[in-house]
Amino acid sequence: MFHREPTIGIALGGGGVRGLAHLPLLSVFDELNIRPHAIAGTSMGAIIGSLYAAGVTAESIRKELMKHLITSEDDLRSIFEKRKDLLKWIEAFRIEPGTGIRVDGLLTFLYEKIGKGRFEELTIPLTVVAADYWNGDEVLFSHGDLLPAVKASMAVPGVFVPVQHEGRVLVDGGVVNQVPWNILRKKCDIIVAIDVTGRRFPHKGKPFPNPAEAMTASFEILQDSLNQERMKHSPPTIYIRPELENIAILEFDKFETVLKAGEESREYLRARLVEEIRAFNPIEKALEKILPIG
Repeated sequence: MFHREPTIGIALGGGGVRGLAHLPLLSVFDELNIRPHAIAGTSMGAIIGSLYAAGVTAESIRKELMKHLITSEDDLRSIFEKRKDLLKWIEAFRIEPGTGIRVDGLLTFLYEKIGKGRFEELTIPLTVVAADYWNGDEVLFSHGDLLPAVKASMAVPGVFVPVQHEGRVLVDGGVVNQVPWNILRKKCDIIVAIDVTGRRFPHKGKPFPNPAEAMTASFEILQDSLNQERMKHSPPTIYIRPELENIAILEFDKFETVLKAGEESREYLRARLVEEIRAFNPIEKALEKILPIG
């Protein structure tokens, strides 16, 4: 009578290509047959989160990506075929003079794949985080059309075009909440936060960043500072930060390194999930100590 299953929430952080590290970690939930109660995502975390919330398994998302991204195992024929796909992806990124890159075509392509365009159609409740450019407010989407919400959440300042939506100008959610575990706190008993911010180190051949790298990396430094401050006061139940070093947000040629980093955190996540689920029912455990069994 005292037993109930814990509700589990997943917060998926932003980080461009580094967000692909979410996939090996989400596959742990699939393997353990755990269906999250809620998902919250920022930027790339919003993209991966919306696909996963639509009922697409992590492995299916990964396989779909492998059809388009060139891997070290591809032969010349498959590389040629994938390069044709890549040209379509590049066409989907449209440059807007003076503002940045438009990604409407790419996101439309992704959501045509899942066949669901509204939050209400998703299998798992999802919250997407964006930021109001003018007043700095956090803007949360959990109802209505998916596409404008995800576009706004990934509108990295200086890289992608801001999104106009319902009278607001919206930019990347990482400006205000890079890994949004706090918004799951009232909804979930166990919160898993996956941070793909990454780290930067000087390395041989590139001891100094160019202006574009310095701009995006400085933005990430600010995001990381905010995250670490929140960790001190209100940490999630389980915090995962894969070892992602010197990988810029658009360096998709490094996606295999990113996936490997996610793989290396899988066993830690699996062990912590099992531990937290087993320890969830404190009243039941207390009664087991004082009441006779059988």
